[in-house]
Amino acid sequence: MLIVSYKPFPGKRQALLDLLANHHRTARAQGRLGTERPWLGEGVNGEVVFVVGIDAVESLEAIWEDELLQDIEAAIAGVARMVPLRSVVEADAAFVDLAALPVRGV
Repeated sequence: MLIVSYKPFPGKRQALLDLLANHHRTARAQGRLGTERPWLGEGVNGEVVFVVGIDAVESLEAIWEDELLQDIEAAIAGVARMVPLRSVVEADAAFVDLAALPVRGV
């Protein structure tokens, strides 16, 4: 499982969600992910938490090395910054209670 949290730049939340969907679709089409949909949550301060299932460690390594996925990750860096999960207010509790976000196009 891979859990990544992002803080979208002002006005870039939807662009981030679209890019995350594209990243997931692309990695899944390459056979790097299972068939389950990703989970998206949003913190009270606007952080977006992205959770995906990874088939194997080798798949994760291949995702980081793939040029097409690197391009998508570069685009993500243009609309959001990656933040430590522990910086999400909801993550500092016995359980993480995030607002569910719709997952479209994956």
